[in-house]
Amino acid sequence: MKVSNFDGVQFVSFGLSARLRWDEDRVLAVAVDGQHRLWALRTFREDQKFRGGTLRTVEQQTKIPVLFVLLHESAGFQNVQSEADYSIRGIARELFTDLNKNAKTVDKARELILDDKSISAQCVRTLLTESTAKDAKDRLPLSLVRWQDDSNRFDSSYYLNSLVHLDLLVSAILDLKPPRDPMEKKQVFDFLESIDSALGRNDQEVQYEGRSLKEYYVEDYCDEDGEPVTPFVRIPENYLDSAIEGFKVNFRPWLVKLLLEFKPYRNLLKYAREHDLIEGTFGKFQAQTNKHKGIIREQEIARDSDWNKREILAHQDAIARMKENQWAFKAIFQKAMIRLGRMVEFDYKGKDTNLGNIDDVLNFLDRLYDKDVLRVDANLPDYPFRLWTFVAINPGNDKIKVARAVEDRIFSLLCLWYFGSRKTLIDTANGYPMLSKRKLLNFFSADTNKVKWAGCTDAYNALYKGYSTVAFYGREHEKMNSQQKDKLVRERFSAVLAAGLPELYSQSLAKQSSEDDELDTE
Repeated sequence: MKVSNFDGVQFVSFGLSARLRWDEDRVLAVAVDGQHRLWALRTFREDQKFRGGTLRTVEQQTKIPVLFVLLHESAGFQNVQSEADYSIRGIARELFTDLNKNAKTVDKARELILDDKSISAQCVRTLLTESTAKDAKDRLPLSLVRWQDDSNRFDSSYYLNSLVHLDLLVSAILDLKPPRDPMEKKQVFDFLESIDSALGRNDQEVQYEGRSLKEYYVEDYCDEDGEPVTPFVRIPENYLDSAIEGFKVNFRPWLVKLLLEFKPYRNLLKYAREHDLIEGTFGKFQAQTNKHKGIIREQEIARDSDWNKREILAHQDAIARMKENQWAFKAIFQKAMIRLGRMVEFDYKGKDTNLGNIDDVLNFLDRLYDKDVLRVDANLPDYPFRLWTFVAINPGNDKIKVARAVEDRIFSLLCLWYFGSRKTLIDTANGYPMLSKRKLLNFFSADTNKVKWAGCTDAYNALYKGYSTVAFYGREHEKMNSQQKDKLVRERFSAVLAAGLPELYSQSLAKQSSEDDELDTE
């Protein structure tokens, strides 16, 4: 054992281990990296709810690498350089600079968990329970969220959602516009306007101590002539609380409702709660690192050979089966679904008579789910391709295409199905006759109707473009004129539209003995 005492510091080394202590009245120790890990270690050691640092057997096997830099001769440091810039202070400065310039970026998932300066990260955390093995009625249980890696997928295993995907959702619905040039005043103003538009409450701007963001920017970031002197790149820390409260008012209620109460998600949560997966053995096991899972698995199997199959694998497989061929668990579909929710509840504040509110959206989605319309492999009777072909899956191999254009088409189809469902219900309630599927399609393609039905013509055009392809027209496409192609597209398009409408629509059309399917524009 070697003991070194110097300048209020004691360093003791014995074999591969060491102990470091210092007099807090004489020495100020600074963590230049790993501050969050240091905080976690101290909390575990000192907080009584963590047993005051008493370690269980599994925890005793944990190794956490720690690096201390002791630039003192008594600790074995040898300065072989004689130049002035290799003084102790110079070396410390060089180490600090080198460390911060070459540090690896923290992975996205951990950044979302730890970053207190990111508006998106903080908003995402309002959707989740604060820890694993904890349940809540109005939050996604972290035990069922994919949070230990950077993948945005949650269509396999036991996951209800993915942390990185939730961040993408939040970023998309906030639709903030950070400046490309943080010294360009107009771009900064556009950014500030997007913040106030998304996160202002009750017609009030995001503010701190009565001062708006624009006032703060002009007064603190610009000179006397109003010209920027300091770059503006993110919401200042003092304004984050106001912005997060805006998210809780404007987005969180309807977003959580969709993420928890849509029937496939509700079914998954019901199964998890019935089998105590969130707060029980399953949730606690899944919260561990792969190394610790291996240790726990070996220990439990040694006592009970069926433990892993019964407690872990059986539930993973059961939930995975619930997800098979379901659009609800595809990230690209959920993004499109949330866009529909945003349009109804944020853009139109849930007050548009035609569009209804988030409960109407949920009922609509549940009905599609019950009808098996939201299966990836859903068929379209009497037509050669599956229902979702040309919208989101390739005609040749039935593979899902992942691209912004595909998300737009999924969103467009959900919009037209929702609009058609709402119009059917409204027309029935008012005693109006239902339009045929062709005339209904024409209704939503007409510019005169896009004001009352939130951009229905854009949705129509996006889907029409998806169908208007060589793969759709077939080998004889070169022999077809534009009218023949248009007729083929409209026939399939109207059949797809009808597939997502309520049963009462189908029943009404079945009773019509002579259907007028002319392609007249309403």
